[in-house]
Amino acid sequence: MKTLKLFLFLLIISYLFQTQIVFADKEIKTERTLEGQIILTEEKPCELLDDIIVGISHWSKAKEVTNSELTIDSTLVEKIKSTIESNKNECKLNITKFLPKSIQKVAGMMPLYDGPNCWNTSLILAEIIPYSTYTSPREMNFWMNSPFCRPLKVDEKLLPGDIFAIRETQSSEVHGFTYVWNNTVFSKNGFSREVPFLFTTKKAVLNHYGVLGKENKDVRVNNEGKLEPAPTRTYSQAFRCKSPRNSSHNEKNKTNIILNNISNCYESITLGNKLVSKSFKVLLAHSKNSINAIQVLSEKKIESLSLKLSDKTSIQEREELEFWNGVNLRTNGLIEQADFIRDKLNAN
Repeated sequence: MKTLKLFLFLLIISYLFQTQIVFADKEIKTERTLEGQIILTEEKPCELLDDIIVGISHWSKAKEVTNSELTIDSTLVEKIKSTIESNKNECKLNITKFLPKSIQKVAGMMPLYDGPNCWNTSLILAEIIPYSTYTSPREMNFWMNSPFCRPLKVDEKLLPGDIFAIRETQSSEVHGFTYVWNNTVFSKNGFSREVPFLFTTKKAVLNHYGVLGKENKDVRVNNEGKLEPAPTRTYSQAFRCKSPRNSSHNEKNKTNIILNNISNCYESITLGNKLVSKSFKVLLAHSKNSINAIQVLSEKKIESLSLKLSDKTSIQEREELEFWNGVNLRTNGLIEQADFIRDKLNAN
């Protein structure tokens, strides 16, 4: 009996302190302390850490670059490097205050609930969607083909925040992750709550998802709009996205507000920022009803707008259709997230 009690005690303690576990691939470690500090550790010569510093320190600046030529602020880079603690074997950096808020919120964390996944994380870091919930491969594919994202051309250089989409075909998504600098990336490999958000290497991610062969590792679009080099199997393609404009249209604006409020609530529960009260199951049911209502509305809008499509359809009308298609896919993801939360609550 004493052994059983000790086991249960250790199980509870490990759960409560799970955010203090150090997660790592073979080359770089991401640690999140109980105070929310993000510590990166690498064995010397610490080249990956240097790359992360360059990418993170120029994250916001990269959003303003139009010609793919990012001018490196060496003074800023050296300032961050000066905070690295090192010994004979390794380098350690508390990178928390230098991170964009979207990464700072999740780096080194394991969610309390299933849901947030690679596509969701990639889209959040690209400022396409705002909150950590489940995102379907269909929604990822929709955004990659929307006016807000574009495939990188053969001669374009990568910038911090660009998305890599691992695909089997142009309509079949396998994984999504975010470029930081050189060989360093940010990724969440799957929707399981046991999988953390990590800094890692592009090589590690590609190997994990079976992207083999030089021609499959960085596919671009040539001037004819064709993939180059032509992939022979599962491949990785780079995209650059911009944040969708906020709509001033009353109905669309209200729809966004409702979905954002629900997403924010689900994220707070999923990431463990808010405790679940007894009344939450009722709130969960009500929120799901709201999502279902918006889903029905979006389907009616899509049907109506699709019937009007022609060569004479205005850009504004096409954008309207894109908006409601995005809403429809987003509601699908939120329904999945609500089910993930409900299933775990019922299991407890």
